[in-house]
Amino acid sequence: MAKTTPKEKIEKYGLETLFLAQKLRKEKIAQLIISELNLDKKKSFENIIEEMKEANHQQGWEMEIIKPEIKDNENVFEAKYRKQDRYDTHSKEKILLLEPENEKRKVYLIAVITLDRDWQEFTEEADEIINSAQLVE
Repeated sequence: MAKTTPKEKIEKYGLETLFLAQKLRKEKIAQLIISELNLDKKKSFENIIEEMKEANHQQGWEMEIIKPEIKDNENVFEAKYRKQDRYDTHSKEKILLLEPENEKRKVYLIAVITLDRDWQEFTEEADEIINSAQLVE
């Protein structure tokens, strides 16, 4: 279920997976992925989401944003990912922006991902994880 990120995106954004964990429950699986990116300091949440949609589209996935909530330096949303001949996935994600130190700014993406059909099994836990994720300075 882990998404494969094209090499050019890894190089362009300095994308690094900081943490990856999986949970199995009654033959159902969910993943927690925490990633760090370096983006242009002018990028807004809307720009970041559009680039995420485009990156997924290039891999054949349709990304639908559900319930976006933007406040201060964070954006929380649910997303559904669909691809022909694949199982649909569902996620709850949080984007955290650090104040830029130069022309780039660090961006953290925290995502809890599971198959769409298993989402109800993990919804409460995903909410707890995403709602508790914060930057500590």
